[in-house]
Amino acid sequence: MKPEPMSDFFALVLGDSRSLPTVTAKVSYLETFPYLMRSWWRARAGCGEVTIWPGADGSLLIRDVLARYRKFRFYFGDTRLDVCLFMVGLVDCAPRPLSWGARDRLSRWPEPLKHLVIRGLHRARPWLLSRGWFFRFTEPPRFRGTLAELLELLSKGFRRVYVLNIAPVAQRNYDRSPGLKESIIEYNAVLAEEAVRFSNLHFVDVWGDFVNGGVPLDAYLCDDDGMHFTAQGHRRLQELIVQEELKQ
Repeated sequence: MKPEPMSDFFALVLGDSRSLPTVTAKVSYLETFPYLMRSWWRARAGCGEVTIWPGADGSLLIRDVLARYRKFRFYFGDTRLDVCLFMVGLVDCAPRPLSWGARDRLSRWPEPLKHLVIRGLHRARPWLLSRGWFFRFTEPPRFRGTLAELLELLSKGFRRVYVLNIAPVAQRNYDRSPGLKESIIEYNAVLAEEAVRFSNLHFVDVWGDFVNGGVPLDAYLCDDDGMHFTAQGHRRLQELIVQEELKQ
């Protein structure tokens, strides 16, 4: 049966930089998965304006995403909107040799000394992390609590919310940051558990598909940083979301 033509359709994108264009990989904004979904929604519905509202940005923690969503609602009010595409967690879970407070204090040191320390930390990073000297910007209990609060707000604010878990990164990133893979798996478990609390939240297992789908991971990840998505990676994310959309 052909879907009924829809009126204006609104989708909010929340999360970190992995949903954004990537200049070095020549991925334009029209090739990102949110805008691929825009094309799919428009073609499926036949008419009506589809608005993609970009709420993602680089290096956002879960607490930043919550604050950004509250600000969004300050301007947009309590109207229930159509879809939220939600991807967050990598910045929160990545092990680092300095805590947030230590990084802030270091940023105020004299430039020559600061650069010397930063260069030394970069070189020693794998050694430090592998010996348990690491910090995460958002530890699991706080991540779970903030995520639960945010997902409850999103469930009330949208008809459908797609919770995309943390995608894998290239092997060289794991080599440089021992413990990152295990941390992603741990935080993905939290995302999966929290995403089933509300009937209009739909969990998209990007990790499972990228790891077990039979396609080499380097087809989905940019060569320069091994973290952001290629155009093919964005197309695969769109396919995974479409699979969930067709179930609704």
